[in-house]
Amino acid sequence: MKVSTVLIILVAAAAVGLGWYVWVQKSDEPIESELPSTDGVLTVKQVSEHPGKFTGQIRILGIVSQVEKEQALFGLVDKAEGFSCLPDQCSDCLVPVSWDGPMPEIGQITIVTGRVETSPQGLVVTASKVDRQ
Repeated sequence: MKVSTVLIILVAAAAVGLGWYVWVQKSDEPIESELPSTDGVLTVKQVSEHPGKFTGQIRILGIVSQVEKEQALFGLVDKAEGFSCLPDQCSDCLVPVSWDGPMPEIGQITIVTGRVETSPQGLVVTASKVDRQ
């Protein structure tokens, strides 16, 4: 083989290898619901993993998975989980929300504004505002 042919084959193999590497790296990027929001809205996963670190007012985007009207509580799950599980079976990353207003519907996308507080049941987000999307 000529040196130029070998050189072309090596360059082509390197290009294919680089393309494969870039494609594999992109497939490992987090899904949209796991990315930090640019407007200060947190995901349920972010809050449920470290609820005690949030001391001030926060905003959380999630899907309502449970509603307990008598206790003035509802549960939020992450968007990625919310459309793939049934009510009362979405507890891996559940954030309990205490709310005195009209309860949102199960399956509704919601942005909750509130504070993480301690209750007899444990940590809960006490909502000052609930925006239904």
